[in-house]
Amino acid sequence: MINRKGGLTAAELAYEACFDELWEIGESIFATPANTLDGMMAKIRAFDRLELEKLDGENQAFASIAADIRRMTEGGAA
Repeated sequence: MINRKGGLTAAELAYEACFDELWEIGESIFATPANTLDGMMAKIRAFDRLELEKLDGENQAFASIAADIRRMTEGGAA
């Protein structure tokens, strides 16, 4: 009740909506193959901003980066 009166519930809902949008952007970044070091750095920055080291999503991020590096070192294209 106190949280609602102080607007905390509304603030939490706004935060969650922003985080959900950020999460969708991150998923899009990880789903896009990187063909340059800049592209891989974008994935690493997304990983950092989403603080995925605290979540299970860590494997998705690094699996995506690892696949990009393997493809680049094998001379393949996206």
